[in-house]
Amino acid sequence: MLPDEHIQPPVARSATFLVLIFLISLALTVKATDQRGEFGADLRFLSSFWKPAQAPGESNYFVDMWEAQNLRAILALNGLTNNHTLFVNCHGKRISNGRFAFYPHQSLVKAGSLIPYYSVGDLATLVGRDRLPDIHNLVLAACNAEGALSTRELRQFFPHATNIVHCMEGELGYQPMFLQAIINYSWTVKPVYEWSERNEKGELQYVTGHNPVHGAKRLAPYTAELFCPGVDKPFRVQRAGREILDHDCQQTVGARRDGRDHSRTLPPVTPLWVILQI
Repeated sequence: MLPDEHIQPPVARSATFLVLIFLISLALTVKATDQRGEFGADLRFLSSFWKPAQAPGESNYFVDMWEAQNLRAILALNGLTNNHTLFVNCHGKRISNGRFAFYPHQSLVKAGSLIPYYSVGDLATLVGRDRLPDIHNLVLAACNAEGALSTRELRQFFPHATNIVHCMEGELGYQPMFLQAIINYSWTVKPVYEWSERNEKGELQYVTGHNPVHGAKRLAPYTAELFCPGVDKPFRVQRAGREILDHDCQQTVGARRDGRDHSRTLPPVTPLWVILQI
């Protein structure tokens, strides 16, 4: 052994090893934290429902956390592919911290797992800073029973979105009304009723239709708030409809308001029974 060779004591070696383990654990913790949303939910799970625009001429984006996850296909069949819109199809409610949260259909959550809740900021993170200027419309399926949904917060994270379609304050969201608000024009949205009845097996099931029975509940239509860029207060609040998203239709609607008949230029309205069977 050389005279100047130094042998590290066992205690020092153990301390060095523990420090290395701590640093590795800290790095892994930081990485895991980066993949958690504002409410602690896994952003990787959220990203599994992310469907960005793909083909040339498409500008619609989807976060489809509903059971069938077929919203993109439904809209494509109805000619809605290039509307600069973010569609968010999922549940929503006010959580314990008083904030509004988006969360998936129960069929998409593993049995025994906690429900993941996501904020508006999480959705903006998913979309990405580079894509935010391309989002001119927000269309949200989520319930708004507690009135916690804030268009001000939505526009803070999506500043280029001047049209926001959402469930009215104090109301539950339903897929038949949500789909009508996107596919059909506001003046053609028909009332839909929901009631319960027994099937052939004697099981209780919920039924929807245009003709109500005794005790049926009328489902609320969706509303649209229209903003000028940089202004927090909407200049118009109206029943939501396809004309909000379709630029060509907006021009046609303007002509109709001027007293000219351009009804032939409008695409056909999709019947509700077709929507429900897709």
